[in-house]
Amino acid sequence: MYSLLGLGARYSFLALAVSLLSGCGGSSAAGPPPEGIQLNAGAITGAPECQSAEEISDEPFVYRCDTGAGPVFISSLQDCSVPEKFSFQATTRQLFVGATGLTVLSQAPVTVGERQALQTLVSATLDAQPLTISTFTFREGRCVTDLVVWRAEKSPARAGSASQAFASLSLSLAQQLLGDSLELGHGEG
Repeated sequence: MYSLLGLGARYSFLALAVSLLSGCGGSSAAGPPPEGIQLNAGAITGAPECQSAEEISDEPFVYRCDTGAGPVFISSLQDCSVPEKFSFQATTRQLFVGATGLTVLSQAPVTVGERQALQTLVSATLDAQPLTISTFTFREGRCVTDLVVWRAEKSPARAGSASQAFASLSLSLAQQLLGDSLELGHGEG
């Protein structure tokens, strides 16, 4: 069930979430599952925040970025079965089904490239591991996409300067990955 644990993605929130959850965007069990999106690994490697970076999984696509503050993990899911009537807040909540101790630290609209997205910063525990998670949710056409950046914590994060520093780091990474020139595809990059 947790195949990524053997790949060194011990704190791979998204890999665990994909195994446990119905997926991003809130698709029903009757709808198609969300698809992992291959990101531009060169953009991650070239990000000034990443001292080194690597793709650690391709089912779903998960990337590790080593920062001065420790590793962060990045992934993206896309669900094209979400009715347009669902808000970003509603679809974002579905991403965290199964996490315990969920605390929304902040939630605000942001502009990433030319995309309007909802950035949500949460503290949660998954599989007894406290995590800080920053998501960027946006809609293009009939598809809802979630870019997810997370890191493991020693204890649950609280609102404050450390969580805001992570929110800024994740926004910078999102800007690098979702800039105007990037076209997201369906699972094949």
